[in-house]
Amino acid sequence: MTFRRFLIVDDHKDGRESLCTLLFLVGHHADAAADGVAALECLTSSEYDVVVSDINMPRLNGFGLFREIRSSEAHRHLPIILMSGNPNEEEAAIALGHDAVGFLMKPLALEALEAAVEHLLH
Repeated sequence: MTFRRFLIVDDHKDGRESLCTLLFLVGHHADAAADGVAALECLTSSEYDVVVSDINMPRLNGFGLFREIRSSEAHRHLPIILMSGNPNEEEAAIALGHDAVGFLMKPLALEALEAAVEHLLH
């Protein structure tokens, strides 16, 4: 498996920490941001291979972050996985319609995360 750098974006501290730990356990590195605004700041100072973002967050939600990343010349092609703790079919359709590489339901199971990462690597 290829080592990847992830940016985890979630307004719930426990969710961020859990996801970072899960990624570490499968051989990756992850930084964390509490919302879309903080994530954009991280993207200006570090390089990432993948962004995993919650949809429902204060200041700048996951869809807003997605639009900002896609409008950036430097990050336009960065793979993005969106996730939601209150998933519904509309959110999933919007996420995938925005060209997200995946949509995950929270709390994340290790198997779902590994499958999404494997999908990115192939």
